[in-house]
Amino acid sequence: MSTLARLHQITSDQQLSFFEKVHRLMRFGLDEFALDIAIVSRIDGKDYIVEHVITPDDSLAVGTHFNLGETYCTHTLHAKSALAFEQAGNSDIATHPCYINFQLESYIGAPIEVAGRVYGTINFSSPNIHHQAFTREQLDYVTLLGQWIGIEIARYQDIQALRLQHQSLKAMSELALIGAWEVDLVRDSLYWSKQTKVIHGVADDFQPTLSEALSFYVPTERDKIEQHINHAIAEHQPWSCEVALTARDGQQKWVAIKGKPECEQGQCVRINGAIQDITDIVNTRQALAQQREQAEHLLSTRSAFLAKISHELRTPINGINGMLLAMQGEEDLQVISQRVELALSGADTLVRLVNDVLDYSKIDAGQMHLEHQDLNVGLLLNDVISVYQPLCAQKGITLNHQFDVSNEAWVKADGMRIKQILTNLLSNALKFTHQGSITLSAQLVESNTGYTLKAQVVDTGVGMNEQVQKALFTPFTQGGSHIAREFGGTGLGLSIVYELCRLMDGHVEVESEPDQGSQFAFTIKLAKGEPIATQLRSLPDTQGINPGLRILVVDDNQMNRVVMKALLGKLGLNADFAEHGEQAVELVGNTQDGYDVVFMDCVMPVLDGFGATAQIRGNADIKQPHIIALTANISELDKKRCLEAGMDSFIGKPVGFTQITDALHGR
Repeated sequence: MSTLARLHQITSDQQLSFFEKVHRLMRFGLDEFALDIAIVSRIDGKDYIVEHVITPDDSLAVGTHFNLGETYCTHTLHAKSALAFEQAGNSDIATHPCYINFQLESYIGAPIEVAGRVYGTINFSSPNIHHQAFTREQLDYVTLLGQWIGIEIARYQDIQALRLQHQSLKAMSELALIGAWEVDLVRDSLYWSKQTKVIHGVADDFQPTLSEALSFYVPTERDKIEQHINHAIAEHQPWSCEVALTARDGQQKWVAIKGKPECEQGQCVRINGAIQDITDIVNTRQALAQQREQAEHLLSTRSAFLAKISHELRTPINGINGMLLAMQGEEDLQVISQRVELALSGADTLVRLVNDVLDYSKIDAGQMHLEHQDLNVGLLLNDVISVYQPLCAQKGITLNHQFDVSNEAWVKADGMRIKQILTNLLSNALKFTHQGSITLSAQLVESNTGYTLKAQVVDTGVGMNEQVQKALFTPFTQGGSHIAREFGGTGLGLSIVYELCRLMDGHVEVESEPDQGSQFAFTIKLAKGEPIATQLRSLPDTQGINPGLRILVVDDNQMNRVVMKALLGKLGLNADFAEHGEQAVELVGNTQDGYDVVFMDCVMPVLDGFGATAQIRGNADIKQPHIIALTANISELDKKRCLEAGMDSFIGKPVGFTQITDALHGR
């Protein structure tokens, strides 16, 4: 076989890897030139790096570095062509470091260029003298070897770059859930990449047809895709769409599809495209849209609620103000008494309204906390009945009750909140019942861990449809605008009931039909409690209160000072008054014998209650009074702040006899 034929056989063998092909070309050179050492080098500046090597004893390793100037190849590169010598010792090369260091007598080599730039050299050498001069043909062979190896290196680098690019694209495709596809309109075939098959939930060896690909989509989505494809073929325009598909495993997915036609001589021959799984994106988008809709609805509802609250507040305020104005100059005690009753009724309505708003604000902020105390469930239920019996009687409605509760059953629970649940439900029943009856039934079931209170409020009122029932426990909502107009209210009562039941590990539910009345049932969990001594008492009760107490009331609001003076007067107590913290500090420090009790408002001009308390507590020369916070801010954080400021106890406005007597008892 001729030399060129052998070269062609090696370079054209597609079964050989890059490294195998380079090795065979180097072995060919050794045979052709009758030398011992073959090296393919890479030049990096002045650095000569061995990349491929064949030696008789494998004494030279791949990756070995030499100084370029100390190799024969520096002359080859300088000559920019093939170079050879047969006996270095009898030539100018004899003084070259390569000869001095390695005693290489014969050498033939040529530059290697890749992409038009010097890459390195292909060279063959031997410590033996080459007894025949290298021919022009051999110089051409080594030049040809350099060119072919340069081509192979360039191809290898391109393949590696493509492989790296492919790996990067594959990784990006998998991360972004993007697959590729191609429709060949000439061959009527369809190609899917691996990620496209993953998206459709099919095996790697699945070979789709166009009709099979479209079968993954419902008819409406299929029509949409076909319209885009037909338009792309006709108009040669790219397209995109978002559609839903059903994967082979039944999983529902959202995908974004993009396609771009490829044309030859004015005819569309194929469409290249990408498909991306955007299920998470669509779900997030839909969730955000739903949240936005809910937020807008809540904003709208709260705006309506504020308008409703404004109206509801004005009604009792107008009644209180009107009755008080009407009493001016009135001498008939019976008329005065009636108008006082009406004003007090308006005040009760106002307090209840404000309490509802404040309670829901606490619940909404996650600041509603239950205060557990020992209480008798039977007494609590009877108290509620005693309050609503006359109210029902005034309206001509019968109030029935059925209690399966032992008089000896004591629980540890928040009695005020249990009463709030019952009163909210009874108030609702009373509001919406014009005739007939209201029945409160309750059963207390004992278990090893505590009690379960099951209660029902059944009325013969107006009832409600299913749509109203669904939104019944949602804050700020009522059973339609006509309900709000006819009956008033804030729409918070039942949402408070729902949240309080949830706080007590229970639930509330409703059954109702229009014009057939309603039945509300709730269940709450209660811990077992201990019996305590109870006694009935009427207000005001001054037992245990020292009538000689020296009291100071500090409040910047004149009405609040008048109210405190009246309430303390009913208890047979006198008090001094201050309008802000500075006056309070001065009175406490300068009044002979000091004060036993100070009722301290927290928010005042000049010096607030916190600052005044701090100054009083900081004065070791005065008698330290018992300081009671008196404020409209009644959250747990407000209580904590009062105690941290040095106050001893806490009373929330509006103030009643019970709160004052409890605070003064034993002082």
